[in-house]
Amino acid sequence: MSTLGRLSRSDKSFKRGCGFSPVSDSGARADDNLRTGHTGVFEGDTRMAKGTTAWACACTFVVVLILGAAHGAYAHHSFAMFDNENQIKLQGKVTHFQWTNPHVYIEVDAASVYSEDKTVKNWTIECANPGILNRIGWKFNMIKPGDEVTIIVAPLRSGEPGALLKQVTLPDGRVFANGGPAGPALIQ
Repeated sequence: MSTLGRLSRSDKSFKRGCGFSPVSDSGARADDNLRTGHTGVFEGDTRMAKGTTAWACACTFVVVLILGAAHGAYAHHSFAMFDNENQIKLQGKVTHFQWTNPHVYIEVDAASVYSEDKTVKNWTIECANPGILNRIGWKFNMIKPGDEVTIIVAPLRSGEPGALLKQVTLPDGRVFANGGPAGPALIQ
């Protein structure tokens, strides 16, 4: 018999009350051997197992909750990749309009209005999320492929044809911003 199997009755009761149940070399619980004379589950241990299981479930829930909150904070990005100080004005034709979370996107074949280079490029324009845009008057069907639009954007710092929307002028002349988080258009 192992050293754990030779513990006195009072030692075993103390350890069981603390949520610890010593196990002998054979895998049997020392307190089971003491009470029943054989290996097996003692009726009082069930309560301890339920309490331990409840505690483990509660701890697991808290960890999952914390990790979920951290993931939500990590998932959202900043606008640092966009050059807000050097905004440009583009004019062109919408090729695709995507009204989905987490961001609305406008794809447009456009050229810069003020640049000497009038090369038409396919731009991907990131907008705020549908909730923010809804609150400032946007509708899911207000921009359609084929629409001629004028847009003011903060281009990607990398020079690729991607940007953050600041303002869009629709074919009927209505002007819409991109919501507070994106900031205002600095040019007109």
